Amino acid sequence: MTDRDRKHTEPERIRFAAEQFRIRISESIPLGEGHINETFRVVSGEQAYILQRLSDAMGASTGLLEHNAQLYEKACDMASSDDWYFPRFLKTGEGKLFFTDEERGNWRMYPEIPGEVKQSGADPFVLGEGLAKLHGILDRIGERPVCALDGYRDIKRYYGAYQKLLSSAGAEHREREIETMIDTGYDRYSGLCFDGDHVIHGDTKQSNALFRDGKVIAWIDLDTLMSGARIIDIADALRSLLSGFVPGDGNADRERVRQVVTAFFGGYRKGGGNFTGEDCGMLPGAMAFLYLILGIRYYNDHLSGGMTFHGHGVSSCEKALRNLKAAEDISSLLFSLRL
Repeated sequence: MTDRDRKHTEPERIRFAAEQFRIRISESIPLGEGHINETFRVVSGEQAYILQRLSDAMGASTGLLEHNAQLYEKACDMASSDDWYFPRFLKTGEGKLFFTDEERGNWRMYPEIPGEVKQSGADPFVLGEGLAKLHGILDRIGERPVCALDGYRDIKRYYGAYQKLLSSAGAEHREREIETMIDTGYDRYSGLCFDGDHVIHGDTKQSNALFRDGKVIAWIDLDTLMSGARIIDIADALRSLLSGFVPGDGNADRERVRQVVTAFFGGYRKGGGNFTGEDCGMLPGAMAFLYLILGIRYYNDHLSGGMTFHGHGVSSCEKALRNLKAAEDISSLLFSLRL
């Protein structure tokens, strides 16, 4: 059976991709929730693996992905911690980290790291401590990585795409309330600068951490490794922790927000992380900035009819509105709490 034949059936497509890494699998399960890449848990004998096909929408450079993965692997090896794990990517029969299929899709594979993924409900203290440990390992990287994802975290890029989509969108697809919130938020937050000399993960939502025995043992989805300000990692972790308490309807649970933020920073400091007064002042804007980017990206999905994010049962418009309202809520809330 040729590659052309195999691509017509999903199981054969997955099996064929795994075989390029010299692994014969007996079963595969799609992991859809929250994944931008096509992600599968596949099994060969008693060993489970994670197999991914990179999303075309993200415009990832496989050369940079490979380089950054090697930087992180080296830093983890230098840390030599018995309770810290990271994806050790397999090589194809040709000695490459990626297999490119007939449709120019790029696949990669690594042994599954046994740990729990939490889409919600992570312990803020534990996540903060785990993020601090990650930052300590990233400090061991001797060079500043270039993000492999085209335009990632570039709000001007997303806003430019939004304006282009508006120019061709029919009136029946447009939501004026959302567009007003995007334009207002862009005017308010697009001038913020989060450049920095640190190496950061870039996508530190709680579902990108793996938990075992009451602690974080690994961070995954390192495609967003980049140079920047650590406040972005901190803000993104807090954004995911607070998603149930800042619903974007003006009714944020003020006391719960205080508890989550306080616990998170307690863990971050225990893990050796340093959070300065300047960082504290930047936090409200950083969180609003991240919510705004998500709001724009979801609305762009709506206008284009695309689907950047997999596994969510809510419409792109609803997700855009929720994030844009949360951007308004979180900034004023954090300022009022004087954290």
